[in-house]
Amino acid sequence: MPIGTNITALQLRVIKTTRMWMPQKQENDFLLELLKFVGVQVIGILLAKFTAGSSLKFSLSAGLSNLTSQLIASSVRVVTDFTINQVYDIYKEQSNTISTLLNLTPAIGEISKISRAYKTTKFFNLAKENKIINHLGITTANNLEQVISQVYNKKIILDKYKTWFDYTKKPTKETMLNHLGFLARKQFVKNYKSENLTTLVHLLEK
Repeated sequence: MPIGTNITALQLRVIKTTRMWMPQKQENDFLLELLKFVGVQVIGILLAKFTAGSSLKFSLSAGLSNLTSQLIASSVRVVTDFTINQVYDIYKEQSNTISTLLNLTPAIGEISKISRAYKTTKFFNLAKENKIINHLGITTANNLEQVISQVYNKKIILDKYKTWFDYTKKPTKETMLNHLGFLARKQFVKNYKSENLTTLVHLLEK
């Protein structure tokens, strides 16, 4: 409702229009920045997962231990994710000590993977030293994945222990560890008088 002269009324309409336009522009800018941020996070996660998975597969196929392979894969994943987010922060001029530390938080999630790889490597090395894997017809293997690849598509009958394993479907790492643990216990029971008790007890640890 205009009051006063026509000039005053026109000025009021201009001010009213400006107040309506500014919040909308700010909202659009916020949504655009949010989409950019989410996009960078998605790209970082996918690229880090791909590079880590590729390096893990390559390391294991090259004969490195589960622990060494996981350390390499975790390092690649953390470095890839950190680099993408750090470059984005620098580009947006938002890089500081806090943002840098936040960009390193994915490293925390890799600790559990490295811990599992350490236990797997320890178990595998003891199983190899005590010739547990020989029961499966394997003479040479450097990590658990190489054992899996060698038994895949086979049915292994163990008359000595009156049991058999069906690997016509590719076994998981958990399945393979359980089977090796089963064989270790059988060997322990059968040869406890002649075998090193401490080594076999450690062998059964996971």
